[in-house]
Amino acid sequence: AGGRTLAEALSERFSAYSADALYQGWQVLDREICRRILEDPRMKISADAILKESFMTGMEDYLTEVIAGITPQIAVFHKVAEIILSCARVGKVIVVGRAGALVTRGLPLGIHVRLIADKLDRVQRIMKRDSLPRAEADRLVTENDESRSRLVSAYFSHKDINNPMLYDMVFNTSTVPIPEIASVVMRMVKDKTKHQPALHAEPVR
Repeated sequence: AGGRTLAEALSERFSAYSADALYQGWQVLDREICRRILEDPRMKISADAILKESFMTGMEDYLTEVIAGITPQIAVFHKVAEIILSCARVGKVIVVGRAGALVTRGLPLGIHVRLIADKLDRVQRIMKRDSLPRAEADRLVTENDESRSRLVSAYFSHKDINNPMLYDMVFNTSTVPIPEIASVVMRMVKDKTKHQPALHAEPVR
């Protein structure tokens, strides 16, 4: 629904206001998670599975572990959560996907955003981004939705990824442009941290 696009828009806006210490040093945590997992010698999983956030059924997971020697999903997800939490605790990170809103729910300065969009719009975006035919893009959208829903349900006490109460804001990117969403989120960052003077200190020159 535009998570990576929103992350890029926020990064650009933060860079444009770099004179304010609050907006300095932000990083997007997306493919960086994949890189760290793949570099860990204890994690045996394909780059494709990490990038797609695929989630297998219990039996599928068991078979891939036994037959192919792939690291069980629970271990991989624990590693993902560890990376997200360690970075989020330091601060100034934009986490894209991977149940980041739930992993970081307990951190007081977090802002949790859910993006939704009409399926046709999402299919068209994937067709354009990955140069795929419509049928293949449609299949990927359906599979990704089901996979993410299963992941959240399995690891977060049967929570529903579509429950709006899990997020601070929900935006429909079929009707609200990404730049407008970025503006709202940026204002929330400012408002939520206004009582944290250290974040607004003058930059070191």
